[in-house]
Amino acid sequence: MALVSKSYFLHERDEKGELKSITVELGPGDEVKLTPLPEGEIRLLTDPERGYDIIASHIQEPKITAEEIRKYGKDGAIARAVEKLFEISDIKESFRPRSQNKGKAP
Repeated sequence: MALVSKSYFLHERDEKGELKSITVELGPGDEVKLTPLPEGEIRLLTDPERGYDIIASHIQEPKITAEEIRKYGKDGAIARAVEKLFEISDIKESFRPRSQNKGKAP
């Protein structure tokens, strides 16, 4: 076994310290550039208003605003982008709020 490096726990950053964007495929021939969500921002997604801001700030190309997502966003397309955002951010299912399980014993 080998001791892991710091990069095992941290997202890649450029020389300015900014998160590096990653190009992902949303569907055949459809790509988007996303920056991973750092762990400190994950809990902010539970607030619907801040969630739009967070999502918009992590979609690098094409650049869209939170207001555009809120007013004109296509649920399916945004959901695919968010799913890919979670994937590249290495967010596991346990981080996602599950309202259907609230109040139910395990």
